[in-house]
Amino acid sequence: MKAIGWNNGSPDNNTGAGYGIRISSEDRDKYFKKSWNEIIIKLSNEDLVSVSLSNSCWEDCIELRSSKIGKWMINNELAPWKKGNPPIIRLDPVSNKKFRLSLEKDYSQEFSEESFWSKVAKYALQAGRGLILTALTLFFCAMDPDTPKWAKAVIIGALGYFITVLDAIPDFTPIVGYSDDLGALTVAVATVAVHIKPEHRERAEQALKRVFGKK
Repeated sequence: MKAIGWNNGSPDNNTGAGYGIRISSEDRDKYFKKSWNEIIIKLSNEDLVSVSLSNSCWEDCIELRSSKIGKWMINNELAPWKKGNPPIIRLDPVSNKKFRLSLEKDYSQEFSEESFWSKVAKYALQAGRGLILTALTLFFCAMDPDTPKWAKAVIIGALGYFITVLDAIPDFTPIVGYSDDLGALTVAVATVAVHIKPEHRERAEQALKRVFGKK
């Protein structure tokens, strides 16, 4: 699953205090159990971190806070980050209550509006209406000034990955074999779902009709 770097607004860049990661509610419900009081996270440097799970983790606040995670991000030059541009990290289940945190490549640099629309036009038929609709919905959410910067960063990273994967697919190759790779869009939707407005979906539907025609 994908995790997003989090801080409390005034983290300590020496000790790592005030840092942590944020996960989507969908991933929380899929991989966590309400009976758990803590999880164990293994960092890529082999350190083990015990992270307490508070009641707020099952409400609006889905943050896993730890100075050790913060220090790990600092040591890997993932923190501190520019405002509104937190790093994307992988948090994968290993066994009961145990997870592994590892580096995730930042694909945000691969995104541009021009490249996005070019890929949508070129690969729409191969990708299918569902995938393109998801990409368009995320795009319009990212373009909305009301969308928080952290959510925009998640979306831009996912769309950058979308562009990168499509660039690697030879012309006329069925795209179905790449469905797992393009699942990053679904993860992004789950992560920023609260910020996706009906108008974003409406604009995406309208754009979909222009791309595929009115059929």
